[in-house]
Amino acid sequence: MEDYNLDQLNNTIEDMSAARDPNRKGNVPAALLAAAAGCLAIAAVWAFICILTEKEWVIMGIFAGIAIGWIVKVVGRGRDITMGVIGAVFGLLSCVLGEFFSLMGILAEAEEVDFFQALTSFDYSNFFDLLFVDFNYLSLVIWGFAAFEGFKLARSA
Repeated sequence: MEDYNLDQLNNTIEDMSAARDPNRKGNVPAALLAAAAGCLAIAAVWAFICILTEKEWVIMGIFAGIAIGWIVKVVGRGRDITMGVIGAVFGLLSCVLGEFFSLMGILAEAEEVDFFQALTSFDYSNFFDLLFVDFNYLSLVIWGFAAFEGFKLARSA
């Protein structure tokens, strides 16, 4: 029978138990960068779909929260509260930016200007006025759901 290296076996067991730790710290900078990039990509896709269909899809907010939570989970690889907060904040932010980009696309079409020209010439002191033009209780529920899903999925195993 071969000799077993007990130190190596103990280190392996400790590594396995650390991987299952419910409060495992992750890579916060990587999670922040990935969430920010994902947030912009999700908002752009949201706006693209809404502009093409000339309709606002409620399901986009749900997808945004799920996608951001998954991105933070995969890239951040942590399970502590910080990862959940990153998922919630960027899930909500992706909804806000998706809504804003959609409205800017609609305004750009109405004014017959390029989307990026509309973004650069927009008076951002009216940001919240524009954002809450069609805001209602359903928007609040969807944005809350996106934040909840971002939080929950970012902390899942």
